[in-house]
Amino acid sequence: MLAPVIQTLTRKFTSTGVASIAICLSLSALPANAEGELDKSARLTDDNVALIYHQISGESAPVADMIIKPENKRFENEFEKRRFVKEAWPAFEQRAKDALAHDAYYVQFNTRLGDYDFDKEQFPVAGIYSSYMYFDYDADDAGSDGLDYAVQIVNPGDVKFLKMSPDEAEALMGRLGSDRAIKVRMWLVPIQPVEAGWVKLKDDIFRTFNTQATRVEVMDRDANFIAEIDSGIKAVNAVKPVSDNPIKMPDFSNPWSAENRSEALLDYYDWVVTEQYKLSSSGNGKSFEEAMSLRGAAASGCTAKFGYSQCMRLSEARSHVIDQCASEIKPPRTPQCYKLQYVPYSSNEADAD
Repeated sequence: MLAPVIQTLTRKFTSTGVASIAICLSLSALPANAEGELDKSARLTDDNVALIYHQISGESAPVADMIIKPENKRFENEFEKRRFVKEAWPAFEQRAKDALAHDAYYVQFNTRLGDYDFDKEQFPVAGIYSSYMYFDYDADDAGSDGLDYAVQIVNPGDVKFLKMSPDEAEALMGRLGSDRAIKVRMWLVPIQPVEAGWVKLKDDIFRTFNTQATRVEVMDRDANFIAEIDSGIKAVNAVKPVSDNPIKMPDFSNPWSAENRSEALLDYYDWVVTEQYKLSSSGNGKSFEEAMSLRGAAASGCTAKFGYSQCMRLSEARSHVIDQCASEIKPPRTPQCYKLQYVPYSSNEADAD
């Protein structure tokens, strides 16, 4: 779910250009520029942020869960579940492709104009910062698991200010009222080359991809167009899936109970045990082990999900799995076995116990 508060980071971004503004300030009724007239698939939601991230990062996606969980489906048995996923797969595969098909993507939120600056003849747009900013999205709502997602914007300072003359500004104040409430639609393009990985934002780790803001549409509370702030960055479709596309028909086998369990687990968790997650800590330092502990590998996370007794059994079983893996897997892959101790406990693992 889109966070109600846009977070700022401590790193500063130096603006490279002056934003230009197209303004329409007639006090007469303006044609609505409502979301219903847009291609809604270009909006960054929990679902398509997850689809974009997994396709451009290479991190394997829990496709079956991403199909089932948003539908709140319940099944009598695993055969019904498998049948449903197979039937839904073609539509899901197309949806994954569609998520990458846009030249730009948008986020939309309610905010207000700040106090007019008579010297610079501009309004600051509250909630848009001069430094880095991001929107976060819930993994569970996307049907995913593990870390939540974030879309980071590296140039918000380019679209922060709405320039206009004092006369136009006063007329706008009469139109908006004392609360100066506005709607903002910010259009974003992923940075080329696309950057995706795990990033520490404040005190948490997110799966993240970076974007630049191309323009901001400023509207009144009824979604009537007021002005457009242009960053000068052109919208270019830079989003390309990795060659080994992780959006593929799921394998319904359970790697925790496979005959070749050690190899199956390393293959299943390949993106994390080989440290392909490209963790960027923004200078604050954060290890893979700490990131995993935030999402359920720690005892508190396991207990909350499975209960104390089951977690004790899972912990003991996990130790045996790691020992078995380390004895069976040959170098140079052997060290990957020890990374399994930080993978969050799952229902698949519990069912195999």
